[in-house]
Amino acid sequence: MLNYRAYLPPLIGKSVVILKLEVDEMKYNGQYGTVLEFDEDAKMFKVQLENNQTIDCEPCFLRQIGDVSMEAHTLLLSLRNDPKFWYIERAEEIWNVLKNDLNDVSWMEIQNWCVRVEAKYICRDMHLKLLKFVEFLLSKCTHVPSTVLLKIRMVGIVSRFKLKPAIEIKTILDECKERHWGMLPSVFMTIISCDAYTFSEKLKLYFQTKNFIDSKMYDNTVNIKAFYLNAAEFLCSRKVAYPEIITEIKYIMEKIKNEDNPQIDFLWADILLHEQKWEEALIYAIKYEKYFMTKFGRQPCDGFITLYYILCNCYYHLGNIKDAKICFQTLKKYAPVDPIMKKLKHGLDSYQSNKSSQIDEPPILYRHSKSLKKCSHHQCETIEEHKNQFLCCSQCEKVYYCSKKCQKRHWKSHHKHYCKK
Repeated sequence: MLNYRAYLPPLIGKSVVILKLEVDEMKYNGQYGTVLEFDEDAKMFKVQLENNQTIDCEPCFLRQIGDVSMEAHTLLLSLRNDPKFWYIERAEEIWNVLKNDLNDVSWMEIQNWCVRVEAKYICRDMHLKLLKFVEFLLSKCTHVPSTVLLKIRMVGIVSRFKLKPAIEIKTILDECKERHWGMLPSVFMTIISCDAYTFSEKLKLYFQTKNFIDSKMYDNTVNIKAFYLNAAEFLCSRKVAYPEIITEIKYIMEKIKNEDNPQIDFLWADILLHEQKWEEALIYAIKYEKYFMTKFGRQPCDGFITLYYILCNCYYHLGNIKDAKICFQTLKKYAPVDPIMKKLKHGLDSYQSNKSSQIDEPPILYRHSKSLKKCSHHQCETIEEHKNQFLCCSQCEKVYYCSKKCQKRHWKSHHKHYCKK
């Protein structure tokens, strides 16, 4: 069993700076304090701030000061606050600054910075540069858990634009799986999105990871809540072909039922639809739709398509054909034509009013209305002030923009690779 304390930086009694912390909407980023003790149960350090306030903070978000050069300290704060892409081309310079001050927290900062850059700049050239940056760090890194995380990050980078063959990606992940050093849940979350593995291999790894978590041997930097959420999504995707895994899905949902995460509403809607509990499924689906439209807008992704498939089915079986057809038109626009779509269309077209099964006047909850759209450019958070304010792409008619500026930026970084001309 891993001794977690053995891998903690020796911070008790030391002066530190908080890299990231938010408690009750109060941000403590960049504040200084002194570490008092380590809480074994919560696996957090107790930090006394300059104003004598005491707070709990995870080890990965604390940075020791005093023994660290000011140049290294400034660079790490810059990585934390501003994910600028030009750092990618300065890998050796960053290494020369940090090599004498590098510890677990420094590696965590660099990894988190890579994640933010990958999400912010979605284009092939940028991912190629980021791949070289991560490969350079791997050639220098001697801390085993950080090596595993860097390899996982590398797989995420190469998978988006298929920068490496599938067999090479699988080899990298197999190495991580064999020598995960307490990071097995993180390895599992990467493997379930990899096409090089079969469903049975992924399912076997899920049960292996579940037992590993129960043994409390995992590294404390692993996000266990994220593991259960990803596992539930993975199992839900195959629940029709494997009905016996419904029990396991419900077990996972009980584990995360108290979490405030909209994705849980989506998963409950999917499960309840499978069990033909139309009203309950619709409540969760409508709740998730409000979140999705505000956060992402109308994006042609799997989650968006599945959401409208759930809504359409629920409205149809509750007898609300008008709203079912509204959802189907949206589904038809974004989803490929398949046997399920054809069957749904046939059911809507041939539906005959039946007073014994149809709700003559559905409750307000079941009346579908078009949500306000969010700008499809991933760096823009603008939402429509009124319906049909944004204009859609004239070629695919699937994405919407608040301005020509956002349209041009999104086209260069992302949309030109997916637009259906």
